[in-house]
Amino acid sequence: MAAERREAGRESRRYSGGLRNLLRDGFGVYVYPNRFFRYEGQWRKGKKHGRGKFIMKDGSFYEGEFVDGEMEGSGSRYWARTGNSYSGQFHCGEPHGVGVMQYGSGDQYEGQFSYGLREGHGVLIDKLGQKYEGCFHENKKHGEGKMNFRNGDRYEGGWLFDQRQGHGVIRYRNGSIYEGQWRNNRCNGQGTMIDRSGVVYEGLWMNGRPCCDGFEVISYPLMERAFESHGPRSAAPLAAAKSGFAQADSPVPEGQPGSGGGSDGATLGRDTPSYLDGRTESKDPSARRESVAILESFPGQFDEQKEDFSTPPASQRTEAGEATFQNLMLAPSPMSEVEKAAWPLDKGLPESLASALESITDSR
Repeated sequence: MAAERREAGRESRRYSGGLRNLLRDGFGVYVYPNRFFRYEGQWRKGKKHGRGKFIMKDGSFYEGEFVDGEMEGSGSRYWARTGNSYSGQFHCGEPHGVGVMQYGSGDQYEGQFSYGLREGHGVLIDKLGQKYEGCFHENKKHGEGKMNFRNGDRYEGGWLFDQRQGHGVIRYRNGSIYEGQWRNNRCNGQGTMIDRSGVVYEGLWMNGRPCCDGFEVISYPLMERAFESHGPRSAAPLAAAKSGFAQADSPVPEGQPGSGGGSDGATLGRDTPSYLDGRTESKDPSARRESVAILESFPGQFDEQKEDFSTPPASQRTEAGEATFQNLMLAPSPMSEVEKAAWPLDKGLPESLASALESITDSR
């Protein structure tokens, strides 16, 4: 009996407030035995129930609704250790449902939560101002979503655990567009690059770079206009042009990898790769003959360029959204299977192919 009275005395020193049938009921303040936790708010049958505030000694707190002793319903919480603050729905003491999380790092997320993790649809804005809107799974970008990078690039498509994966479209700030397959956050698989000049590059990509095999420049805006204006006679030279690579000053855009501040899908360098900009000059006589044949097809059209195979000036740019082609030169068509079989193994790769592969490596 004496022990019960002593326990009741200690309990009365920890709690002050309403009682009913010797149980905490109504409004009251309770300090836990370890003195780290303190609750002030509504009680029912000895449990926290209704509106209240749960305070921790390190400065963390929860303020909102309680049901049978648990944080349940709408409320707000602050974590002193991380600086994170949350306002929204709770279940079993965790953010669950719809809410807004302000992270101590400067990031902000508004959307759906599942037991404390970002899950479902939401909008995440990081401290750099980059905005992602779409699906989340286990706190990561996962599913379909849109991303606006700080450098002005915009991506829309698939994501897999915070990396671009599947089909997606990226619009670079300079006006160029890539649409195709992604893997490991880079262009991988079949894809099409529409350069700001209007030139279209289509083929296979690997690790953000075009592959030599199966890669083709399929559209030359100014050249096609010239060929069309000269009637049927122009069909053969146009077909010959599309069988090789056009060397023009029409750079494929580069992302900004590493910092998280920009996309890194098509890392082709700041300038056009050397196999497109004239820095690697083919010495194959067939290439020169094809070029001369095209020039001779249009008397006066390319007078200034006839027999002139110098590198286009670096200052060359595009006008009215179309490429300005200078000193057009064609690489030889790919070797046929018969030619490959006949090529001596000890002689090495053909010079034109070796130089093209070498230029890709140098442009990294």
